Amino acid sequence: MKNYTIPIIIVVAITISGGTFLLLRRNGAEETNGIEQPLDANTVVIQNYEFSPSVIRIKQGDTVTWTNRDSVQHNVAHNSFESPLLRRGETYQYTFNAPGTYEYHCSPHPYMVGTVIVEEV
Repeated sequence: MKNYTIPIIIVVAITISGGTFLLLRRNGAEETNGIEQPLDANTVVIQNYEFSPSVIRIKQGDTVTWTNRDSVQHNVAHNSFESPLLRRGETYQYTFNAPGTYEYHCSPHPYMVGTVIVEEV
C-alpha cells in the first residue's frame, strides 16, 4: 500500500494558497448572487445583463460610477445623460446635481433598468 500523505498535503496546501490568492485578488469587493459588488456605495456594477444594485440612493451632488463587468457592451441611458457603449472593464460617471428619481436603462438591452434616487442636501 502506498503512502498518500505527502500528495494529499500538497493538494491541500495548493488549494488553501489558491483560495487565499483569490480572496486577496478581489481587492475589497464582495459577491452577491454571483455579481461582484464594490464596497463603494455609489458604484453600480453591470453584470449578467443587470444593473446591481438596481436602485441606488445618493445625496445631491454625488457622482455615480457604472462599471461594466459583462463580456458584451452596455450603456447607461436617461433623458438627462447617456454613456457611450462600455466594454468590459470600462466605467462611466455622472454627477447628479438635482434631487429626484432617475430611471435609466441600457439602450441595446432595454429590459435592463435601474434607478438613482437623489436626495436633497
